[in-house]
Amino acid sequence: MNKSVRKNRIETIFVLMVFCVFAASVLTVLMLGGSVYSNTAALSGEGYDERTCLSYIWSKVKNSDAAGNVFLDEIEGVTMLAILEEVNGRMFRTLIYYYDGWLYELFSRAALFPGIESGQRIIKTEPLVFEDAGDGLIKATVDGRSLLIYPRQ
Repeated sequence: MNKSVRKNRIETIFVLMVFCVFAASVLTVLMLGGSVYSNTAALSGEGYDERTCLSYIWSKVKNSDAAGNVFLDEIEGVTMLAILEEVNGRMFRTLIYYYDGWLYELFSRAALFPGIESGQRIIKTEPLVFEDAGDGLIKATVDGRSLLIYPRQ
């Protein structure tokens, strides 16, 4: 064989080897990136429902908190967060409670309670517990995360 053909073969082999190394590097980076993305997505999704549940409660109390209108109530053996508000001269009550794996909200006339299953499902969540934390505080706990509510007196 002559020297120029041999030189061309060596150059071709060298170029193919460089390409293979580049392709392997790209695949490695893609696999690592996919793994990092999966872990990040799993971590950000962890506890999403619980955080959303507590944020929902916080916003409902914050938007409706008038002196003496936020308190705990127990109906049909379920402790509920009750928020009273006056609309066109009539008193209405919003009840927020945990029932059957869901956070519920029920808006009705203050004197009525159509039943625990009549509420609107808000979000599926771990068990939510409302309790009196003393000194006028209401504590909402879901899956180890807590929210302290200090209603206006």
